[in-house]
Amino acid sequence: MVRVSEIPLYSACPVRLKLVRDGASLWKDEKRRALHMVHKEWALRYHIALAHSGSIRENLLSELSWVRKNVPRIHTDIARDTLSYAISELSDHVDDVAAGLSAIVEREEEWMLEPVKVQHTMYSDGLGLGGMVDKLVADGRGGVLPSIIRTGSAPATGVWESDRLQATGYALLLEEKEGRSIGGAQVEYASMGVVRRLFIRASDRRECLRCVEGIRALEEGRRAKPNHRMCKRCSLKEECPSTGTLLSKLLERL
Repeated sequence: MVRVSEIPLYSACPVRLKLVRDGASLWKDEKRRALHMVHKEWALRYHIALAHSGSIRENLLSELSWVRKNVPRIHTDIARDTLSYAISELSDHVDDVAAGLSAIVEREEEWMLEPVKVQHTMYSDGLGLGGMVDKLVADGRGGVLPSIIRTGSAPATGVWESDRLQATGYALLLEEKEGRSIGGAQVEYASMGVVRRLFIRASDRRECLRCVEGIRALEEGRRAKPNHRMCKRCSLKEECPSTGTLLSKLLERL
């Protein structure tokens, strides 16, 4: 079964997905991987920081203390020194997160962060697709929609295309589960305390389905075709059999 998280990988470059499926890691640095995981745990508690009275900044630091205490129970593979590094890094960004969350409070949109379900797993035999969405949140009209948490930077406006595709994949699964149309999703850019809602377009659905078909074809033995335009900024280029070809070198110069 295809995982939703594989859709943006395949869309960017089928070879990149093939390498990951063969065991390559997108995280070259264990500290950065741990930072991502710890940050997600903190982001899952932003709504609690907003629910308490007093300073949002101090409430965030309180939730970060909770994370520091409980991450060893949740993620047993994160070493203590690595956890200390992650907590220190996140502490340095608390003002940025507080500023973003303060803007959400001013707009009276705290409900957008309140989870209905956390890390909710969905499958569809019909789509041949499955995955675990970070959160299901209220859509403001009596239903729910998928919300994914990103720990990287946020675009100036809207959401990154890879995030749009992944969110759409979860929306497709939610539609299958609930038997109703899911017209939107949201992306939480945790490093800035920003929430972006998106309308799911027909083109997003089409691209998701194209990727699912392509991934199935890889499983059946079809050769993965590289997207040479991605080579220059790909974290797996040292492991990629396509790197170093004449076409790859030419496109890297563009």
